[in-house]
Amino acid sequence: MSLHRTALVTGASSGIGEHISRELVKRGYRVIGVARREEKLKALQAELGSSFTYIVKDLAEEDSPSLIAKLVVENFPQLDVLVNNAGFAVFKPVVEHTLREVEEVFLVNAVRPIQLVIALREVLRPGATVVNIITPAAFALSPRLATYSSSKAALHVLSLALEKELEQAGVRVVRVYPGPTASEFFTRAGVRTPRHALKPEKVAERVVDCIEHGCKEVFIPRVLGVLGFFSPINVYRV
Repeated sequence: MSLHRTALVTGASSGIGEHISRELVKRGYRVIGVARREEKLKALQAELGSSFTYIVKDLAEEDSPSLIAKLVVENFPQLDVLVNNAGFAVFKPVVEHTLREVEEVFLVNAVRPIQLVIALREVLRPGATVVNIITPAAFALSPRLATYSSSKAALHVLSLALEKELEQAGVRVVRVYPGPTASEFFTRAGVRTPRHALKPEKVAERVVDCIEHGCKEVFIPRVLGVLGFFSPINVYRV
């Protein structure tokens, strides 16, 4: 039973993060949701009740890791689960990005997840789990999604390093690679949602199952795991 365990979920106001928050509360966790839009977080709190609280913060802002960590440390003695879910894409050739777009894609998708792990180390006690939502696109070149794919490839490599580093402290790292999922991700990127996109609630169920059952890697659907298997990043892993 997960009663009284605490989880922090970034990107909690929509899509996969919203449904992971619901699924965790359903299974007895207290959830701290982090997102930019307070109205969405308020609506989720009204639905989930006292088991859900939130922090309004844009992860692209420089002080986001320290502010989130400060609020968590001040209010919760320990953090059992950290879900680094927030992410976004800019759908256009690399050379057409603004300077700020390049920076924000890498900050939100790769830099902030690692900084949050570092900032929250004191409350990630033995038995805790860190979940990094990556993507199978980390193993493939998508010309108009190159900044997104490469930022997630960076998160993949950093997650492999964290897996070894945190193991000694009794903290498990879970890498999740969901295929295209129906959410605001595509709207924000300015493209149509793929016809056969996954349902975010199904992705959320798989993620929380993994948290509770001790796995370290999840491809959704499983067949996408072949991309990771043949990736040079994995083939030449030392």
